[in-house]
Amino acid sequence: MRTKFNNLELTHVWANQQQSYGKGSSMFFENESIYSYGHHFKIAQIVEYKERKAVLFNNKSYSNTTNKHQSLVKKSIPHQYPVFNVVYFPADLHCITAHRDNLNEYIKQAETHKEYTKTARKLKEANLNMVNHYLNYFNNYCFFFDINDLSKLTFASLNGLSIEERYNNLTAWAIEYSKSDEYQNWLVKKAENEKKQEEKRLIEKSEQIQKFREFKISSIWGIGTNLLRFNKETNEIETSGGVKMPKNIFFDAYQRLKNNTLSIGQHIGSYRYNGQDGNILTIGCHKIDIKEVENVVPQLF
Repeated sequence: MRTKFNNLELTHVWANQQQSYGKGSSMFFENESIYSYGHHFKIAQIVEYKERKAVLFNNKSYSNTTNKHQSLVKKSIPHQYPVFNVVYFPADLHCITAHRDNLNEYIKQAETHKEYTKTARKLKEANLNMVNHYLNYFNNYCFFFDINDLSKLTFASLNGLSIEERYNNLTAWAIEYSKSDEYQNWLVKKAENEKKQEEKRLIEKSEQIQKFREFKISSIWGIGTNLLRFNKETNEIETSGGVKMPKNIFFDAYQRLKNNTLSIGQHIGSYRYNGQDGNILTIGCHKIDIKEVENVVPQLF
């Protein structure tokens, strides 16, 4: 049996549980668990509970290399498995109290984002979403492991509240705050600011396009498809992506396109033609609206 793999192979062998052991570069797995460097850092563990499988995933950061290991592991996990970020890997999945630390962590994260929500100026909505995200994580974890009686989780925070009380308080607060005048007014102001920013962006985009058309700038980024112009002095077609192409090569490709003889994979100068989707042509990594092509052709003669 082969036991030595590159790390990409290793994670997929582990995820599909094809064998009980495998080793990569500073990574290895034993049965359901996969590790970075040693047993001190378990990245993830496949667990089975009442004939359902899930993955418990250690989301803590350890080193740049371990972060890369974690990324490979996460990408290898079969899509049908629920994934739960955890701070503790329970030894007994059927013991409610064995899950206490993980549930407490979800509540703690939700409480942290609650405070951020109350004080945030720009990211209020994002932090409120994170509160609900961790509450949903809490609910999904409890659902998967059939944790119905939260009163058994006796762990208390510094203010003396149980996990159940903290969960109930957070849930009520999130609902109440989302309907509050404070939050609704903030949403209105946010929408107004976003509208102003979009209007500003459109004006700047229009100005950049005009400058490109007038040969005042050589390229534009972030406007979607590429623009074209004909430079009579150099006899070249120029794109807003900074590419230049001789007129004869451009026109030959245009004629082939119109005659339906330009096939995917053929080259236009140094660039591969990758096809047309609606009005959009893809040449190399450039996406060009057919209207840009047809607008520049009359300028060639």
